[in-house]
Amino acid sequence: MTRFSLCLIITLVVGCQNVTDSHKNECGNGVIEPGEECEGTIPASLSCSQLNPLFPKGEITCSDSCQFDLSRCEPPVCGDGIRHSGEFCDGLDLGGETCTSIGFFNEGELRCDANCRFDTSACSFACNVQENFSPCDPFAGVDECCPKNGQLSTCSASYGDGSARCLQLCYEPGQCGWSLQCNLEEHVCNYLTCGENSMGGGYINSGCLLNGSESGWCYPFGTAMDAVGICLQSGEAQHGEPCTISPAIDGSLNIDPATQCKNGECRGRSFSGHCISYCNPQTAITESDTCPANFNCLDFSDLNMEQFTTTGEMNPDFLFRTASYGLCYPMVDDIIPAIDQGLVTCNLISGNRIKSGDPCPTNSGCKPLFLGSLMGYCKGVATSLLPPGTLCNPPNPGSTGICQESSSCFMADPFNDPSPIDPQWRCRSMCDARLGMTSNPSCTGQTTMDGTPFICLTVSRFYTPDKELPTDTSSIPTVTETSPSPLGFCVPPPL
Repeated sequence: MTRFSLCLIITLVVGCQNVTDSHKNECGNGVIEPGEECEGTIPASLSCSQLNPLFPKGEITCSDSCQFDLSRCEPPVCGDGIRHSGEFCDGLDLGGETCTSIGFFNEGELRCDANCRFDTSACSFACNVQENFSPCDPFAGVDECCPKNGQLSTCSASYGDGSARCLQLCYEPGQCGWSLQCNLEEHVCNYLTCGENSMGGGYINSGCLLNGSESGWCYPFGTAMDAVGICLQSGEAQHGEPCTISPAIDGSLNIDPATQCKNGECRGRSFSGHCISYCNPQTAITESDTCPANFNCLDFSDLNMEQFTTTGEMNPDFLFRTASYGLCYPMVDDIIPAIDQGLVTCNLISGNRIKSGDPCPTNSGCKPLFLGSLMGYCKGVATSLLPPGTLCNPPNPGSTGICQESSSCFMADPFNDPSPIDPQWRCRSMCDARLGMTSNPSCTGQTTMDGTPFICLTVSRFYTPDKELPTDTSSIPTVTETSPSPLGFCVPPPL
């Protein structure tokens, strides 16, 4: 390299270095230079959400130091129609999600609620069991039970009778609907049990409280010995007022209390009817009948004659006395459109009417209607009545009474009849089985041919093979009837 070339290179390098050192970055010159985020204007494509997703709304400005100024960016607002960070949806903006894409559902319309969360109430569930409290398979998976009231349901094996049933899930009061309450320990909607032998306490055929404050009626179910009921929510419609009949009302939300009965049930022929009040049959027969005028308390307690369940299995409650359930039944015809024929209740032992205490009207006598109580009804009788001990034909529904007062046509000799399948029937005196088998006042003076006194046998023992109280041998330990029917008949004792 020549001396001239070397000097030229040195001169050029020194000259370039001097130019660079003399240039300085200047904010406000309109050119974004190193160390600057902006210069005056902000690119239109840049938004608050890109720089800070937690503050997606508002306007980005450029500060005097050529840095982004986010002070005008705003946090998201649910309801502005734009789905922001932290929101599942907003208005019609569902983020492309559908009933199917969020899982469990197979069709329907996905919506957004007021809290910017998915509303699945219009989604259809890919499920097998539609209704709550229906039997289900606890091993069938999450799609076994259909949702209810926008909440998922589960196949619970802890239902009251020990079977597995579909129960709606819940997490706070008010999610379960009419007559149900949320069990906050198990997070399922269920009936509140009540009665002497229940955790809810109280008494059957009386008032109860649902969800701690909603009035209801402890409606008895099962057997009489269970002394248990469910607290059915009360509406506002009074006895005799119009009401709405809805078979699926229990567990439904947004029920108008004005359409539902207050401590009663709606009786009608279609979707509307009239309220009939519940009553306490035990109080009615021992103290006073408090049903409204032209109505009297009727006890529906009976013997369970269903030997098999609907699934073909042996009925564990076969021949046990059913729960005592009372309803204010009309005493005259056609005052409730759904009930054509009224009836007057009476005491089978005294023969007197429950409501007034007077004897049954002329040409009628007090006869059994159900076999679970001492409450009968005033039934038309023949002009010539048969005395106790006389042979008679088994009564048919609607037949005229043929036996004298305080007696009825019944199995004549349950202990000794040689043909128990086709027994002999005679007019037999009715008795209060609670007063004992022997020396029962209703059986006084009645004897066999050899002078052996008759005994009072509860009807609960007439139908069992050994003529003892009904027993459920499928239960461990064995369960025996402890609340047999108080209704008995005076019959010969076993030989």
